[in-house]
Amino acid sequence: LLLSAALTHNARGKLALAESECLKAAPLLSKVGAFHYATYSFHVNRHLQQVIGSSDAEVKFAREVLSLATSVGNPLHQCWGNYDIASGLSRAGKLGAAMSQIEIARDLLNQSGSVPITRSIFLTTEGYVRLQASDYEGATQSCEEAWRICRNSMAYMEYNVRSLPQLIEVISGPNWTTV
Repeated sequence: LLLSAALTHNARGKLALAESECLKAAPLLSKVGAFHYATYSFHVNRHLQQVIGSSDAEVKFAREVLSLATSVGNPLHQCWGNYDIASGLSRAGKLGAAMSQIEIARDLLNQSGSVPITRSIFLTTEGYVRLQASDYEGATQSCEEAWRICRNSMAYMEYNVRSLPQLIEVISGPNWTTV
């Protein structure tokens, strides 16, 4: 119920309430052995931190995702944790470390089987990290593929639709002030 409330608050734009519910849900879900939902609670909170928190908070919750996913041997959720960490590191300007986490996440995504929504969110995050690193060609490839998956699967979520504005940003590249 707490996780459902968090998701509802998130969808309504009440991000502080969503954060509060995630913080209550994750330990309770872990305690009762509902590890998928506990990991998802940390993961949603990481996404919230990307908007309302610091890069340190984003990485903190990303590490919770990765820790729990690793403890139960879930490669899909380990993928989430690694691309979550990459996002926070990228925001903090730690671009080499962020790219390393993206590569780990890619390997885990390939091991776990392709879930279109996860693949599109991974690619959106990869595009963001590459954009921060001024890798415009790589960012373009990631964002184009993420947007293609969004359109083809009709899976438009706040986590993957960012690929479109990122793609627009990539088009201007380093010369954005002269475009």
